[in-house]
Amino acid sequence: MMFSCRRSSFRPDDYPLDDGSIIKPIPLETFSTTNPFGIGHTWVKKRFIEPAPRGTIIRETQKVFNPQTEREEDVTLTRVAIHGSFKENPYLDPQYIATLMNIKDPNRRKAWVEGSWDVTSGGRFDHLWNESLHVIKPFTIPESWTVDRSHDWGESKPFANLWWAQSDGTEATLPDGRKFCPPTGSLILIGEWYGWPCTPALCIWIKQVRKYQTASSLVRVWLP
Repeated sequence: MMFSCRRSSFRPDDYPLDDGSIIKPIPLETFSTTNPFGIGHTWVKKRFIEPAPRGTIIRETQKVFNPQTEREEDVTLTRVAIHGSFKENPYLDPQYIATLMNIKDPNRRKAWVEGSWDVTSGGRFDHLWNESLHVIKPFTIPESWTVDRSHDWGESKPFANLWWAQSDGTEATLPDGRKFCPPTGSLILIGEWYGWPCTPALCIWIKQVRKYQTASSLVRVWLP
């Protein structure tokens, strides 16, 4: 996005109209369009999709120095994600739509046809991922299960520190009362932490953290 387009040396006071009046300030907006999947999927989802339901305006206020008034002032920035479908675009060629419908990769098809952001993109197991099968609501981890951590420094992206619970065959109870007993040795992802950079202080903190058991904000992912 070219935010530089939202900067200008133009000052209305320097260019009054013929009658001496000053034109009103021009509203500044940035419009961005994209599809789920591919490069940037995670960033866009985190920035626009996850914070609020579609169509909900997000307002963030911060104090900045205003060069025009030479004072610190509160400025509110807004953003909103709006869902659009290929069915709303009268300019699309039917052959292009037929190409979309013929996509074999279920994740790519769900992203490009249905506009779903709940797909994996760029991962090793994209072709195997099934949200309805692999994601379950937070539950209390049995005390006998082993909980440990894994860490990936990443090459050019933020590090990933993950907490895993390993099943020993003991039955767990899900929030809806159903029993959950994955095979012994199954790994359930119970905690995720991504950041940058990984300083020595953060590394010490990672080593000190023992385990999560009932943190309702964490998503449990079953990897059989």
